Amino acid sequence: MPLDDRSSTQMGRTPIGPPIQVQFSEEAHLALCAAAEPFGQRRRSAVVRVAIGRLLSRQAGLAAIVRSRKRNHVSRPAFSKVMAMHLGEGLTARLDTLARRVGVARGELIRIAVDRFFVEMAELRLAGAPFDLETAVNAEIFNGEASRDRLIRRRQRLEAARREAN
Repeated sequence: MPLDDRSSTQMGRTPIGPPIQVQFSEEAHLALCAAAEPFGQRRRSAVVRVAIGRLLSRQAGLAAIVRSRKRNHVSRPAFSKVMAMHLGEGLTARLDTLARRVGVARGELIRIAVDRFFVEMAELRLAGAPFDLETAVNAEIFNGEASRDRLIRRRQRLEAARREAN
């Protein structure tokens, strides 16, 4: 039985904070599902946190993107998918501060982060230098030393299995 996107998740790192709901276009939602699928069920929040982290670390051109999206508001796709995600208090505070600074709602800033992230991933892939999404998502999911050790052992097993398959 599929889980409803609007329900709070039982998975993810702890403590993570209360879930927030963000609306996405059908296309963005499908891209998030496809990107998170290799990491297990309900890992879209981790992919979104990776995208937000990249946006927070590289804010160049963000004000221009916000202005452009405001100008093109009428022609944008409908936000038909609602996704509940966990951001954590620290990340939420940083995101809210940035949203206020550039004059946009937090949900729109998250959509910008996700859109920009997928464009960056495609550009890196075309340049022959793919972004290691697995490591970035795993870093978001596992935040304790015990979990980190378990993650390293899991990654080593997966890499060995990949080498054997080739």
